[in-house]
Amino acid sequence: MRTIAAMAMARGVVSWTIGLVLIASALAQTTPTKLLHLQIGPQDATVIVGKAQNVTLRLHGTLAEHVTVNFTQTNVTIGNEYVKVTPPLIDFDPLPSNVIDRSVRVSLYGLHAGIFDLLAHAYPSSDLIDQSQAFVRVTVAKSWTLITLSSTIGWAYFLAWTWSFWPQIWENRTRASVVGLSFDYLALNLLGHTMYAAFNCALFWNGSIQEEYLRRNPRGLIPVLANDVAFSLHAVFATALIIVQCCFYERGQQKVSYTARALMTVFGLVVLISSVLVATGTYRWLDFFYNLSFIKLA
Repeated sequence: MRTIAAMAMARGVVSWTIGLVLIASALAQTTPTKLLHLQIGPQDATVIVGKAQNVTLRLHGTLAEHVTVNFTQTNVTIGNEYVKVTPPLIDFDPLPSNVIDRSVRVSLYGLHAGIFDLLAHAYPSSDLIDQSQAFVRVTVAKSWTLITLSSTIGWAYFLAWTWSFWPQIWENRTRASVVGLSFDYLALNLLGHTMYAAFNCALFWNGSIQEEYLRRNPRGLIPVLANDVAFSLHAVFATALIIVQCCFYERGQQKVSYTARALMTVFGLVVLISSVLVATGTYRWLDFFYNLSFIKLA
C-alpha cells in the first residue's frame, strides 16, 4: 500500500511539474522579449527660434528586416510645427550578423516657440521593438536671454526664501530670547521641511526611484531640480538651528500645543503605515515619498 501511495504521489509531482513547465512556456510565448531598442538622447532639449539643435537617435539590438523611422510632434497641426526635423526619415538595413548599434544625428530647427514632445516611430511596427525611450521633450524659446532671465528669477526666488530664515535666527541671538516665537510653527515647519527634503533627495539622487517615476510617466522628466534640493536641505538646517536656540535662550512659558502634537502624531502614523506598506510590497518606495510630500503640503 505504501508503494502504491508513493507511486501515486510521484505521478502527482510529475503532473504538477509538467503543468508548470507548460504554463511557463505559454507565458514565455505570450510575453515576447524586446529584441530591438529605439532611443533618443538627450530626452530634454532646448531650441532657439531660427537656430538648430542636435539630438541623437539610436537603434540597437537584433535587426532582421529593413526599418524606417519617422518623427511626429505632439500638440501641433499640419503646417504649424514647432521645429523642422532633418532628416525626416531614417532607414536602417540589417547587417549580415543581424545585430545593429547605429546612432544618427537629428537636427531640430526652431520655427516657433512652444513646448512639445518629439516622438520617433519605427515601421513596420512590432511588439519586439522597445520604443519607450524614443522621445525628447523639446522647449522652443525665442532667445537665450529669456531663458537666462527665467533661470535668474528662479534662483533669486530660491535665495529670497533661503535668506528669510536668517533675520529670525539673528534676532534670537541678539535678544538671547525666543519669547513670542510660535513653537507650534517651528515644530510643524521642521516636520514639513524634513518630509519635503526627503522627497527631493530621493527623486534627485536615487536611481531606482527615478526609474520608477519614469515607468509611471513614460515621457515625463524628473520634477526635482538642484535648487529644490538646496532649499529644502537648508530649510531643515535653519529650522533645526532655531529649535536649538529655543533650548538655550529665554522662552518664558511657551511650549508646543497639544493640537500641534496631535497633528504631528497623525503625520507620524502616516509615515509608519507607509513604511509598513512598503515592507509588505503593497507600496513602492515612490509611493512612500509621495506621501511624505503630501505631509509637507498639508
